[in-house]
Amino acid sequence: MFHTAIYRLTASFLAILMAVSLVFSIAIFYIITTETNDRLYRLQTELEGRGLGSFISSDPLLSSTFQQDQQLAVVQNTIISLIAVNIIVFFVGGAICYLLSRSLVGRIERAHDAQSRFTTDASHEFKTPLTTMKSELEVALRDKNLSKAEMRELLNSNLEEVNRLSKLVQTLLLLSRLDYANLTMRPVDLAALLAEAINLSASKGIDSESFDITLPSYPIMVEGNESSLRELFMILIDNALKYRYPDTKVKLRLGIQNKRAVFKISNSGPGIKPEKLPYIFDRFFRADESRSAGRGGTGLGLALAKEIVKLHSGEISAVSHVNKNTRFTVILPMKR
Repeated sequence: MFHTAIYRLTASFLAILMAVSLVFSIAIFYIITTETNDRLYRLQTELEGRGLGSFISSDPLLSSTFQQDQQLAVVQNTIISLIAVNIIVFFVGGAICYLLSRSLVGRIERAHDAQSRFTTDASHEFKTPLTTMKSELEVALRDKNLSKAEMRELLNSNLEEVNRLSKLVQTLLLLSRLDYANLTMRPVDLAALLAEAINLSASKGIDSESFDITLPSYPIMVEGNESSLRELFMILIDNALKYRYPDTKVKLRLGIQNKRAVFKISNSGPGIKPEKLPYIFDRFFRADESRSAGRGGTGLGLALAKEIVKLHSGEISAVSHVNKNTRFTVILPMKR
C-alpha cells in the first residue's frame, strides 16, 4: 500500500513540476523569438531610415532571406535547448520527487505502524484483565458450594483488576490530553514540587528512609504545568521504588547546570538490558514482562513521562547497568 503511494505521490509531484517547467519553457520561447524578431526588425528599419534600403537588398548578410534563416535558427536552437532543459528537469526532478515522496510516506507509515501497535497493545491490555475477571466469575457461578471466604477472595481479585483497568484508562486519557490539548503554563518551583511528590509517596506507606535526597535551598523556577510536572516526578519515583533491590535507597538530585534545571533519580536494582533501553519510553513497552506484571504496571508510565517532558521543551534520558543501577535524567529549561 505504502509503496504504491510513493509512486503515485512521485508522479503527482513530477506532473506538477513538469507543468511548471513547460509553462516557463513556453514563456522563455516566446520571449526569445519575439526579442529576436524585434531586433531584426529594428535593425532593418534603422538601415532603411538611413537610406540604405538598396544596400540591404544587395547585401546577402542583410537580405530578408538571411533574416528568415537567422530567425529559424534561433527558433530551432531555443527549442533544442528547452527540450534538453526539460529532460534534465524530468530526471533530476523525478529523483528529487521520489526522495521527498519516500520521506513523506515513510513518516506516515511509521505513524500508522505506531498507531496500529498502540491499538493492538491497548486492546491486549484491556482484554487480559477482562478475561481474568470473566473466567473467575464463570468458575464461581458454576460452583454451588462457594464459601463466603472464597467469594471475598474472588471479589478482591476482581477489584484488583478493576483498579488496574481504571488506572490504565486514566493514563490513556492523560496521554490523550497531553497530545491534543494546550496545558496552562505558569512559573513553577521544581524544588517545592519535588518535595511535595516525595511527601505523596511517603503518604502511600513508603518509608522516608528509602530516599537519599539532595534538594537546593533556593527555588528552581521553570515555566510549566504544575499537575503534569508533579505527575512526572511521581512516575519516576514510583518506577525507581518498584525496581530497586530491597533495603536500598532511591537517590534524588535536583540542581542547575548550564542555566537549565536538572533532575536525576537513580536506584540500585536489576537494571535494564542494553538492547531494551532504547524502547523504554515507548507506549506499553515493558523491559521485563514478568516483573511488570507482578507489580501491576501498564507500560505507559515512562511514555507519559516522556510526553510531559516533551511538552515542556525538555529532555529525558536513561542510563542503566544490569544488576547494578539505573539513572533517569530530566533536563528542563528554566524560566528567564
